[in-house]
Amino acid sequence: MELPIAFCERMKESLGEEYPAFLASYDLPEVKGIRLNPRYGLTQERAEALLGVHLDPIPYEDTGYWVTGELTGNHPLHHAGAFYMQEPSAMLPANALDIPQDATVLDLCAAPGGKSTRLSQLVPDGLLVSNEIDLGRCRTLVGNLERLGAPNTVVTNLDPSGVERLFGGAFDVVLVDAPCSGEGMFRKNPQAKEEWSLSNVAMCAARQKDILSHAIGTVKAGGYLVYSTCTFAPDENEGAVAWLTEHGFELVEPTQRVMEATVPSPVYPLARRAYPHLTRGEGHFVAVLRKVAGESAPRKLSPWQKPDPKEDKLARAFVESALDRPIDYKWWNGYAVLPPKGDAIPPKGLNVGVKLGKVEGGRFVPHHALWRCMWKDCKISLDLPLDDPRVAKYLRGETIQADVPNGWGVLTVEGCPLGGFKAVDCTLKNHYPKGLRLT
Repeated sequence: MELPIAFCERMKESLGEEYPAFLASYDLPEVKGIRLNPRYGLTQERAEALLGVHLDPIPYEDTGYWVTGELTGNHPLHHAGAFYMQEPSAMLPANALDIPQDATVLDLCAAPGGKSTRLSQLVPDGLLVSNEIDLGRCRTLVGNLERLGAPNTVVTNLDPSGVERLFGGAFDVVLVDAPCSGEGMFRKNPQAKEEWSLSNVAMCAARQKDILSHAIGTVKAGGYLVYSTCTFAPDENEGAVAWLTEHGFELVEPTQRVMEATVPSPVYPLARRAYPHLTRGEGHFVAVLRKVAGESAPRKLSPWQKPDPKEDKLARAFVESALDRPIDYKWWNGYAVLPPKGDAIPPKGLNVGVKLGKVEGGRFVPHHALWRCMWKDCKISLDLPLDDPRVAKYLRGETIQADVPNGWGVLTVEGCPLGGFKAVDCTLKNHYPKGLRLT
């Protein structure tokens, strides 16, 4: 691979005798990885058999595996949220800190959702706020969180200053996986190489400090900020760490598993670097910092709407007929939702908790997120093996046939939820969202 000359000169000076090995790594194939979704219970052995690939456990990520073999996003089990495809070194930031299960966490630059989908699993008794400034990418983020059945999330579409104003210092942990010059993605994404320049590195470094200037205000006193990039540029990495240490933060040691998978920064040994010739992946930088100065100023917000009696009656009738247990839902933005835990909830956002559904045309219509998150609570369900032709028909949006009771139900494949259906006399009317269907 032909790399930018200025980039090579800097990396040669930085790496010294390791530079030839680093350069040679760009002629090797891209390393691929996946995380299995623990909510759906697929084991490594079963996943290998169903996906037709070899999985090699990643030591720093309990649910992560290096993949040997071909795997695409069109696989039915990908649609079912059984796994998330993620570059292996990008799994490091979510594992850099042992996060308490009841923590309140912010992923400030979250799209497309790789790190957020993992963080939501790490705080089952807490709350995750996932923010993305770009609306199109934010919708992708919502889709990925829904696909993996994340129940305890809020998604916002704000710039960093808006997040700071809305929440104040509400978070135990804040992840800033900052937009960067992407030097660690040259092998995976050739476009990153074409767009690289020294001026772009400088622009990214300035943008990162602007993001951090608002991120620091969202961290509780004594809380943690995890800063990461997929670049090697010192201005974007060590430069950001230096700025944070001048604004009330101190570097702390990341988890042992991340320490063992990375090498120390030449400036800050507690900050860690992953190189493609040393780590089985692409490139990453990660640093964990604790807030030692400042005050906590969380803002408790109440977005819940007063229900319309007629709509509430229809929602309760649906819950009683379709689900095995009562749901203490609330109303938000016209939807009945299963609220996330915690009280740092914004009055505006693209997604709050789990959308159960809304009233349309005088009837309650369940939302796709309900089936992905609450499939175990459904009274009617149909599980199909992977090779059943009805799986492909369902993913294309077609009606299928099955001997199930009349009513709303969930279709699963190998025990993992695909989506909902309305059964009428053994005909299952398809309710897989049109935007997700295979063509």
